[in-house]
Amino acid sequence: MSAALHLMNFGRREYSEVSVSAELRSAAEVRRVAYELPGAWFRGQEEFGEFDAVPFEDQPALVVGVQGPGLPTDPSAYEGRLPVECSLLDQPVGSIEDAFTAVTGPNIGEIRWASLCWPDAPEAGFGGESKHAAVTLLGAGRSSCGR
Repeated sequence: MSAALHLMNFGRREYSEVSVSAELRSAAEVRRVAYELPGAWFRGQEEFGEFDAVPFEDQPALVVGVQGPGLPTDPSAYEGRLPVECSLLDQPVGSIEDAFTAVTGPNIGEIRWASLCWPDAPEAGFGGESKHAAVTLLGAGRSSCGR
C-alpha cells in the first residue's frame, strides 16, 4: 500500500480521483459491506441472455445495480447472483481508501487512483504524461492505508 500511495502522491493533482471495487462472495458479505459503505453500488451476476427482451425497468435491482440501502433483504434474492460486484467511483483522493480497505475483509478488491499527471523528466527524455497516468492496487484481506 505504501508504494502505491507514494506513486499516487507523486502524480497527484487537485483534480485526481479514486475509485474502489470489490467482489463479494456471499449475501452476508454484501450486506456487511453495504452497511459500512452505503453510497457504494452493488451489481449481481446474471445468466447470459437471462433478461433478453425484458425491459430494463423490469429487471431486478440487484442485476442492474443498486446502492447499499436499496439492496434486497431476502437472502433468496442473491441466489444465482453471486459474486456481487461493489464499487464506488470517482471519489476525492483520501476520502474512501481507509474505509474501503477496512471493510473489504477477505474479498478481492481494487483501488484505482486516476487523473494523475507524471511530471516532465527531460534528463530521461520524458515529456510528462497524463493520458495514462494512474495507479491501481489489487489485493485481498484487511489492511490499512497507513497515511
